[in-house]
Amino acid sequence: MRSSPAGRLIKSLFGLTLLIGAMTTSACVATAEEPLSLVVMDPLAAPLSCPCVEGYAQRQYEKFAAALAEKLGREVTVTFAESLEKALQQPGCSRIDIVVGKDSVVRADAIKKKLSLTPIAQLTGKDGKTTQTGLIVVPSGDPAQNAGDLAGYRVIFGSPVCEEKFAAARNLMSEAGVDVPGVEESETSEACSD
Repeated sequence: MRSSPAGRLIKSLFGLTLLIGAMTTSACVATAEEPLSLVVMDPLAAPLSCPCVEGYAQRQYEKFAAALAEKLGREVTVTFAESLEKALQQPGCSRIDIVVGKDSVVRADAIKKKLSLTPIAQLTGKDGKTTQTGLIVVPSGDPAQNAGDLAGYRVIFGSPVCEEKFAAARNLMSEAGVDVPGVEESETSEACSD
């Protein structure tokens, strides 16, 4: 990737996927004269970030949109939203051309909204990897040292739409021999800061 402003931004985004999309339920297709619609679902985008990351990774997608617009010779609008549905409810967002967000969340949302998305890039961290390491958190001083030690513990999983916070954790515990509740019975929390 060339070291343009957009290229540097893409290289700095960790654990996200850039997808190009088109609504399959609509015959509306953007023409070259219409603005390109960029939907940002990145939880570390400045307008979407959680108070738990204050002062950290306040990503400014307006700069990415400006670099993209300059490169394409076409206006790019940016819509920040926690879901594709919420994006489409905002003024000025009647179509989604590009989505940046957590892969599992964007894919789950796309299925709900019957949107056809094609991955075009896996964004990397400073280490060049596209993967993240998850954590199981227990109180300091707790005797649990690994997933197998969690038998009988109350476990709060992340959102079911976040594969890395729900399915991966459940699989890890099952593989360690811990009985996990059914999907519907699992206790969950939407935010890491809860």
